[in-house]
Amino acid sequence: MDFSTAVATDLFLDFGDNDDLGVLAALSHNDPEMIDASPYARPPALFSPTLVLRPATPAPPANDDIRNRDSTWSYATGQRPPYPETSRDWLSKKEVIRRLYLVDNLPLREIVDIMAKEHAFLATERMYKRHFLEWKWKKYNSKSLRASQANGDTVERSQGYNTCRRPFKRHYFASSTVASKVGFPRGRRTEAEMRTSCFSIPASRMLLFGKSNDRRLQALCASARDLICGWYRQYPIWDNLQNFKFPRLPYAIMCVGESFCSSWQFFGDEDCNRGGLLLRQAFRGLEAILDNDPMETFRLLFLQTPYKLTMEAVDKLYFSHIGELLKLKRPGQPVTQIATLLNEMLTESYEEYCSGLEQLHHAALDFATEVWGTEDAKTLHFMMEVDNLDDNLNSQWSTQISENLQRLKLQASDSLGPNSSEVLCLDGQQLRVSTNPSEVMRLHAEHVSRLHTHMGNASFDEWEDWDMISLLAYAHWSLCLCLEESGDAEAWIPYCRETIRVLSYASEMAMDDWDKERFAMESLGFSLKLAEDLDNINMCEEANRLRSNIAASEYLRGLEKNELLETWPDLVLV
Repeated sequence: MDFSTAVATDLFLDFGDNDDLGVLAALSHNDPEMIDASPYARPPALFSPTLVLRPATPAPPANDDIRNRDSTWSYATGQRPPYPETSRDWLSKKEVIRRLYLVDNLPLREIVDIMAKEHAFLATERMYKRHFLEWKWKKYNSKSLRASQANGDTVERSQGYNTCRRPFKRHYFASSTVASKVGFPRGRRTEAEMRTSCFSIPASRMLLFGKSNDRRLQALCASARDLICGWYRQYPIWDNLQNFKFPRLPYAIMCVGESFCSSWQFFGDEDCNRGGLLLRQAFRGLEAILDNDPMETFRLLFLQTPYKLTMEAVDKLYFSHIGELLKLKRPGQPVTQIATLLNEMLTESYEEYCSGLEQLHHAALDFATEVWGTEDAKTLHFMMEVDNLDDNLNSQWSTQISENLQRLKLQASDSLGPNSSEVLCLDGQQLRVSTNPSEVMRLHAEHVSRLHTHMGNASFDEWEDWDMISLLAYAHWSLCLCLEESGDAEAWIPYCRETIRVLSYASEMAMDDWDKERFAMESLGFSLKLAEDLDNINMCEEANRLRSNIAASEYLRGLEKNELLETWPDLVLV
């Protein structure tokens, strides 16, 4: 071995933080030109101009172990730093380890090295993992984490990403919104823009790279696209339906939504027995409605019901339940994939789930606009849901909805007459969109007058058209909501009482079981809301009487009886 090779081998070369093999090979040949031509060579300014000599490190003992050495260990003196033998030793370093593991998000191997060198704390990786399990620290989205969350255990997780800190392999697309990252436009775009941009961007551009939440969001938007556009092509009923007609939803779907809403109102009144009764009724109803057309259940399952569930634990139960049901009833279909993706988002992070749900609203609106255009009652439903969801929309958004409604009303009036049921239905939607109390009062009076005209000016007790009765109750309730939002609490109470009276009458007179249950369910929900608001304005005596009537209602007693018979089939009720 020549002298240059010995220098490169036995001496410490202070080249910053790099002792590249290419440079060492060049030094071993003592060739300056080879050093300059080496692909590993750095600019001369980055090299230290001197060689720093360091004594050779003595060989470790044959029985050397990581627990026997760190930066303070000396083979010459034989001194050993403290070894963690008791739980008190671990507790003394717990906050330091927590910062490295959960806050700085370092890999475990680096943590072992840092604790040994900087804190004279020697332990193996297996010892660290055992204490992480004891302290309930979870960094990865593993089966044990999901099991802990399912059991309701308190788990402390890392801040930020759920993986160790590693260098990024690719740069992400610079974008202001998540929706534009995944290749789908965000809501509130014109029909012309949608037709030129909605399907022109490759949907798979984020599948191979990007964060896991980006890939889930991309898959969520793609599934919404497959559901709306695919079912539109396969089922002509959605295409042949006139643009000013709303698709009729089965009564079972409406009852499930009302059951969820009423159950939380009972829980708010601390009536857990009846709240649980209605919540179980709602979950039982989910299985029945999944046999319907997925386009009919999509809005209820994913765009309406989640906002009626006010607890994260029930959200997880809900999406886990419908996900398993859909895997059995509709395996591989877009509606099943949407439920699975939302469940994964909810398991990963509640913030990611809320963001994904909002983007699902905007994606559904975009694809509905692509399929049916902006001047269509089906698209109008999605527009109004986005309007209720996003408080940051400007006034032009509400104006656009009102203008679209007016155009649809003119088309329906020209085709079917000014007092047709379709025009009256659009009138009811106009009440929901308007926000000015004086304007809503005027529209309400005109709408009720048209309903009476449609029924031949007959007395309300003689009405037998359940759709018209529903429109009348809906008109009263829309006015109630507007007056309540304006702060005039006492003004809307008479209209709320009238809403309950209309629905109670319809429930008593209906011959069909589905009609009877639907009206009873809606009447129950409005009664609970009225009782809550009566308490807020110090009318507690009337609120208590109303709650007593609710508890004694025929509908609730029927549910309790059916549940008892389902639990104990041999039970004889008197």
